[in-house]
Amino acid sequence: MSPERFAIVFVCTGNQCRSAMAEAFVRAAAAGAPVDVSSAGTLGIDGAPSPRHTVAAMAELGVDLSAHRSRGVQGAGLERADLVVGFELAHAAAAVVEGGAAPERVFGLVELVELLDGVAEPAEREPVARARALVRAAHARRRMVRRVGGEEVADPIGRTAQVHRDTAARVGTLCDRLVGRLFDL
Repeated sequence: MSPERFAIVFVCTGNQCRSAMAEAFVRAAAAGAPVDVSSAGTLGIDGAPSPRHTVAAMAELGVDLSAHRSRGVQGAGLERADLVVGFELAHAAAAVVEGGAAPERVFGLVELVELLDGVAEPAEREPVARARALVRAAHARRRMVRRVGGEEVADPIGRTAQVHRDTAARVGTLCDRLVGRLFDL
C-alpha cells in the first residue's frame, strides 16, 4: 500500500504558461514531500507546448519546461485534488463547474498565499494531514475576510519575453511561499 499523498492541480487558461510554471516550481520545491503536482487549462487544449518565451524564462530560473504539453481540465482529476489553484477568478470557476473540483479546495494563487499567512499553525504534524488542515483553515478564513487576494496573475501569452520572465519570477516566489507554508519546507 502506498503512503498517502497530497494532490495539487494548478489551472490556468491554456496550461502553457502560468499553471505549467507553477507545476514545475512546486514539484521542485516540494521534492521529497508526499505531493503529487499537475496542471491543466480551461481552454481544453491538449498537447500544445509552452511558448518559447515561457520555456526561456523558466530556463533562466533553472527549470526545464521544454517537455511540458498542455491538457484540459476535463479529466484532470480536479474532483479528487486536495487543492486546486488558479490564477484568475475564471480559472477557479471553471475548476468547479467544468472540472468538478470541491469549491472549498479551490483558490487563486495570490489569495491562497495571503490566506495561509493569516492562519494558525495546525496541530497535525504528518505532512498530508497538516497540508489538508491548512487548506481547511484557509477556506474558513476566506469566509471571514471580506476581500483577500482579489489580485490575479496576468497571462503572459503573446507578450514580450520580459513579461514571461516577470511572470515566472512572480509565480516562483508565490509557489515557494505556498510550499513553505503547506509543507513546512
